[in-house]
Amino acid sequence: MIDYYDSEDKVYKKKSLDQVTKDYMVDIRKYQKSDGGFVYWYDVNNNYPNYSNFHLTSYILSSLSEVEKM
Repeated sequence: MIDYYDSEDKVYKKKSLDQVTKDYMVDIRKYQKSDGGFVYWYDVNNNYPNYSNFHLTSYILSSLSEVEKM
């Protein structure tokens, strides 16, 4: 179990590492672009091009591959 801060209740709570991993797997999808790559910021202003980043995408895919092996 690990401690995390629940911003809604404004208290620290405990969460299993499995649940933390599952939560990240859900949250990471909002950072993925339609071309399959990942970006650092998903909610940037439309005036600034938010292109997928090759190095970030490679790192994320490598990390997800390791998680899948567990």
